[in-house]
Amino acid sequence: MQYNSKKNAILGIILFSIYIIIDLLIDETLLQYTYKLIFYLKNPIFIETSYMIKSSSLLLCEIILLYLYLSFNKKLDVLLLILFSCVLTGTHAFLKEIYNEGRPYMLNSDVKTLECIAELGKPSGHAICIVSYMISIYFADYFENEVETKVEKRIERKVEMKFPLLKAILYSIIALIVCLSRVVLGVHSLGQVIYGIVFTICMYMIYLGVIHKIMKKFINKHIKFVSHKLTLFTACLFLVFLTLSLSADLYSRNQFAKNPELYYKFMDAVQKCRENNGLEKLNDEFGFILQRQTSHSYGYYFIVIGALLGFVVFRGAYEEGLYETQAKLRTRLTLFIRIMIFYLMVFLIQYGMDYYEPEQYESYLLMIVVGHIIFGFSVTLIYPMLMYILGWEIYGSMQCVNKSNLLTEYSNIWEYDSLISE
Repeated sequence: MQYNSKKNAILGIILFSIYIIIDLLIDETLLQYTYKLIFYLKNPIFIETSYMIKSSSLLLCEIILLYLYLSFNKKLDVLLLILFSCVLTGTHAFLKEIYNEGRPYMLNSDVKTLECIAELGKPSGHAICIVSYMISIYFADYFENEVETKVEKRIERKVEMKFPLLKAILYSIIALIVCLSRVVLGVHSLGQVIYGIVFTICMYMIYLGVIHKIMKKFINKHIKFVSHKLTLFTACLFLVFLTLSLSADLYSRNQFAKNPELYYKFMDAVQKCRENNGLEKLNDEFGFILQRQTSHSYGYYFIVIGALLGFVVFRGAYEEGLYETQAKLRTRLTLFIRIMIFYLMVFLIQYGMDYYEPEQYESYLLMIVVGHIIFGFSVTLIYPMLMYILGWEIYGSMQCVNKSNLLTEYSNIWEYDSLISE
C-alpha cells in the first residue's frame, strides 16, 4: 500500500462509516456469541493465560515505543507514528463515553472475570493500542527502507523492505492474540474488540494516506526555532484533544443523568465482581466513579500526547541535521518555556471545570499539571543533554557534532533551502 495515497484515506473514511451502521445491526448478536465463547472457554487455565497476556501487552507497548525510536534512523517518521499511535490509544476513552456500553460482566452476572474495571467497554482500548503499535512497527520499517531516486526531474520512491508479507502476518497474529484475550477475560465483547480493530485500521488508512505527509512537510518547513508556527501547531492539536475529551465527558454524564438505572446496574456489577475477587469496593459516594476513572485515562492520555508533541517538534529538528549548536541550551529552554506557557492555558481551562465539579476533576488536574511539567522538562531538556554528555547520542540528536566545535557559528544554516526540503 502506498502510504501517501489519497484514495486509501477516502476508502478508510467510507469503510469506517459503513462499519458504524453494520455495528448497530450486529452488536447484540456478537454479544451473545461472546457469552457462548466465554462459557465454552471458562477453564481457569484459559482465563489466567488471558490475564497474563493482558498484563504483558501493556509492557509490550512500552517496549515497542522504545524499539521504534532506537532502531530506526528516520526519527521524524517514527516519532509521528508513535504520536499517532498514542492519539488513537487515547481516543478509546471518549469513544467509550459516547457509546456508554457496559462490559460483558456488567451485562451478565454469570460472566466471571479477574479484571473488575470501573470503566465502560466500547471500544476495546487494548485492541486499539496493540493494533496501532503493530501497524506503526510495520510502517516504521516501511519508511526506513524507502529509497528515493531522481529520474530526470521526478523523484521516484522504491521500498526495499524485507519479508513484508511475513511481517504483516506475524504482527497480525500478535494483535489478534491480545484482542482475543480481552474477550476470554470477559471484559470486552466481540463487537467491542472488532470495533476497536476496524476503527484503528481505518484511521491509519486516513493518517498514512494524507496526514503523515502533510505533518512532515509542515514540520520540516517551519523547523526554525524562530518560527512560532510549530508552537501554534502544537497548541491547536492539544486543544482539539482537550475539547473532544471534555465534550464526551459531559455527553456521557448527561446520558447517565437521564438513565441512572443503567449507571447503577454497571456499578453494582463492578462492586460484585470486586467482592467476588476479594477486592475492596470502590467509593462511589458522588455517583460518578465511571467518569472519574475515564478522567484518569484522559490524564495519562494528555500527559503522553503533550510530551510527544513537544518531542516531535523538538527532536524533529534533528531529522536533517538542522540544529543550531551555538545556542543549544537556550533553544531547549526557550522551547520548554513556550510549551509550558501553553500548558498553563490548558490548566486554567481544567481549573475552570474543577470549580464546577471538584470531585470530578481534582485528582485529574493535579496529575496533569505535575505530569506535564515532569515530562515536558525531561523530554525537552534533561534527556537530550544526558544522552549527549554520556556519549549516548541517538542518531539524529546531534548529527555527529564534534564537542570541540560546539561554539561554531551555524547561524547561516537556515539559508540553505535544500536542508529543509523533503
